[in-house]
Amino acid sequence: MFSKYYIKLFLFSLILLLSALIIDAKREELSLSVYLREDITLKEDDYINNEYLIYVSDLNQMIFPLNIIAKENNEFILDYYQDKINNSIDKQIYMKFSLLTNYSNYLPMGVKTYIAPSSRLVNYELDEGLLTLNFSKEFLYYNHLYEEEMLKIITYTFSELSEVDEIKLLCENKNISFNRQIETLKKSNFSLNVFFNTADILNATPYTIYYVTAVQDAYYLVPTRIYDNETDTNAHIKILLINTFNIPLLTLIEEDNIDEIIKNEYFQEKLPYYQYYLSCFENNIREKQITIDIKNVNFYELEFE
Repeated sequence: MFSKYYIKLFLFSLILLLSALIIDAKREELSLSVYLREDITLKEDDYINNEYLIYVSDLNQMIFPLNIIAKENNEFILDYYQDKINNSIDKQIYMKFSLLTNYSNYLPMGVKTYIAPSSRLVNYELDEGLLTLNFSKEFLYYNHLYEEEMLKIITYTFSELSEVDEIKLLCENKNISFNRQIETLKKSNFSLNVFFNTADILNATPYTIYYVTAVQDAYYLVPTRIYDNETDTNAHIKILLINTFNIPLLTLIEEDNIDEIIKNEYFQEKLPYYQYYLSCFENNIREKQITIDIKNVNFYELEFE
């Protein structure tokens, strides 16, 4: 009887030991990996790509379009404006303004918007093509030496929306007094990056020529408006593309490579190719039946967590 007691005790102890081993084995199967923030690689499905075309200036006050490709986490919250967003137009307007102000530090180093980063868009109205932007009082802190550049940036940035024809600016629901007395802003009020190659302005011919600016180790195309007395458009565009004269920009087109750019397939999808053909198209010269969208050339990728 005594021996039976020990046998039962031994068997009971053995069962407890096996149970413990099984539980530990199960725990190993259910253990969760612990990741540090820098170790986490999110799947593509965790992001949404949105595009926002804005206008910015380089250090020489040359204004150019920049297509922001924003990779936004599904949980991304737009600072200050998230509760105001109810549709795609809301998102475009508030995000564009954020990129020009409080998110301007995300832009390439060396570009400017001339709007105080502390400025807020209190609200906006869009009625039959008229976009009214109502700013906070911080908007008035802008550098008045660059008022014209700032107005151009605002006008061109928001006029890129197909729903917008003209823009009215308010500060805390009051009209703003600018040096140029314009009730509403339109692209037709402003020409970007204007230069004169003649003193006879009244008889001058306007040319739209794309040059290049270098910003943070990258090149971006910049549209310019050049007034000249030459009337042979086809020939003169090539001369203007090769020479920047006193314009504070660069050109990637030279006299000994311009024919290669036109004929050689090697140059397709390269910046000199776009510089040449965008300039041709803007001056109604169609040497090729191709379509070039500046958004696919001047772009900058951002990632928002």
